[in-house]
Amino acid sequence: MTRLFKVCVTFILVVLVATGCVQGHTPQKQSEDIKKLSNRQDVNHVKLEQTTESEVYATEIETYLGSVYSLLPGLGTEVDNGIHGGENQLDTLLTKAEEFEAIPSVEPFHKLKDLHHSYLVALEELDAAKDENDARLHYSYATLTIRLYAMEYQSLAAENGIKATKDFDMSRID
Repeated sequence: MTRLFKVCVTFILVVLVATGCVQGHTPQKQSEDIKKLSNRQDVNHVKLEQTTESEVYATEIETYLGSVYSLLPGLGTEVDNGIHGGENQLDTLLTKAEEFEAIPSVEPFHKLKDLHHSYLVALEELDAAKDENDARLHYSYATLTIRLYAMEYQSLAAENGIKATKDFDMSRID
């Protein structure tokens, strides 16, 4: 028993010596603004320089996507039911897409213009669809491209630390 006691005491002393040899560094004092932020991502956003133009454009994107997301499910129901009476929603989506297409993009969102143009073309093809299968195909493509547009937007905004002035739930279109 004394041998076990000596081994345990030796082990404890080695552990205490090993942990005592580590020099701990305290974190540097952070500014009060950074201490108030909720998580690391918010801290990184503070460190990245924001431009007013990019924040305004991000808000325009989120407002636009909100209106698109509210109209697409109803149009999808009409396309699935073979009702070609969805002209009002389709016309509204086409008008909004053409208006948004005319807004000049800002960095870092320039790459999104091509994706949005694909969405606009899909809506135009849906408008010109001759039968139900063609309409379903173009509706699916329009939905897919606007979802991809939203995901790419979120990725670019997060990567560059850009926050829109209003938060928008970018959940999936059902």
